[in-house]
Amino acid sequence: MKITEVAPLDKKRRRVYIDGRYAFPLYLSELKKYKIEDGRILPDEVYEEICAILTKRVKERILYLIGDMDRSEYNIRQKLFSCGYQGAFVDNAVSALKEYGYIDDLRYARYYAESMRDNKGKSPFAISHALYEKGIDRDIISRVMDELELNEEEQLMRALAKKGYTPETLAKEDVSVRMRVCRYLLRKGFSSAIVGTLY
Repeated sequence: MKITEVAPLDKKRRRVYIDGRYAFPLYLSELKKYKIEDGRILPDEVYEEICAILTKRVKERILYLIGDMDRSEYNIRQKLFSCGYQGAFVDNAVSALKEYGYIDDLRYARYYAESMRDNKGKSPFAISHALYEKGIDRDIISRVMDELELNEEEQLMRALAKKGYTPETLAKEDVSVRMRVCRYLLRKGFSSAIVGTLY
C-alpha cells in the first residue's frame, strides 16, 4: 500500500490517501508516529494497527453522539462522515454497536413517531415522510406506522387547535380564512378527503 497524498482536514488532523483513494483521518502526532508521508509504503502491520485504533475511535465517537439522544444509523453515519470517518472503520463500529443494541433504528423510529404524534400532532403521512428523511428503512417505517394506532381525524383536530380553531369556529370564518387553514393542513400531510370536510 502506497501513501499517495496527505491532505488537510482540520487544524489537528489530516486526510490520508492510499493508492489514490481516501483511507482515513489521522492526528498530526499519529502521522509522525507511523511515518505517514506522501510516497511512502505503508506496511500491512502498521495499517492493521491504525485500523484497530480508528475502529475504537469511531465507536467512542458514536457513543458520544448517542449519549445525549437516540439517533438513526443514517444520522450517525452522516455525522461520522462529516468528521472524516468512512468505510470499514465505520461499518465495523456500527455493526458492533448494533449488536449490543446501542444503535436500533426500530426503537428510534418508534420513539420518534410517537413523539411526533403526541407532541406535534403530525399526520400519518408527515410522520412516515419524516422517518424516511431520517434514513429509516421503508420496512421499519411500515411496521412502526402499523403499530402507531394513529387516528388521522384526532391528529387533524389537534393541528386545527394549534391554529386556534375547532371545526365549528372555522366554519364561521370567511371562505378565504377556511381555505388558508385547509391549505396549511394539506401541507402538513393530512389527506384531502379529511381536510375537505372542513370547507
